[in-house]
Amino acid sequence: MAVATYSQSDQQQKEGIYLELLKMSGTEKQSVDLTNGMIKQYKLRNPNVPDSVWNKITADSDPKVLLSRFPPIYSKYFTLEEIKALAAFYKTPLGRKVIKVTPALVGDLSKVMAEYGGQLANRIIETLKENGIKDPKQLYDIR
Repeated sequence: MAVATYSQSDQQQKEGIYLELLKMSGTEKQSVDLTNGMIKQYKLRNPNVPDSVWNKITADSDPKVLLSRFPPIYSKYFTLEEIKALAAFYKTPLGRKVIKVTPALVGDLSKVMAEYGGQLANRIIETLKENGIKDPKQLYDIR
C-alpha cells in the first residue's frame, strides 16, 4: 500500500481544517465536557482532596491535548481535498443535520446491534446444545 506524503504546510493546513471540523461537529465541546466531567466525578468520589489539588489537576488537563490527537488519525484516511470537502459539506443544511443527529443515530444503531448480538449468541448456544455439544464455550462470560 502506498503511503501518501504531505509537505509540512499541507499537514498544517489539513490539521487546521480538521480543527475547524472539530468545532463544527461538536467534538471540541465533547472533549471539554469529557475532561470536565471526569474531573467532576473524581472530585465527587474524593471529597477530602483539597481544592488546590483539584485546581492543579484541572490546570493540567487541557482538552486540546485530546483534540490534537485527532487530525493525524484523520490524515491517515483523508486527503487534504477530502478534508476540505468534508468541511464544506458540514456547512450545508444536510451537513449540519448529520452533525446534529449522528450521536443519537449511533446510539440507536449500537442498541440494535447489541440486541442482535445477544440474540445471535443465544441462538448459537442453543443450536450447539441441540447438536450434542454439552458445554459450549461463550464468547463472553455473562455471569
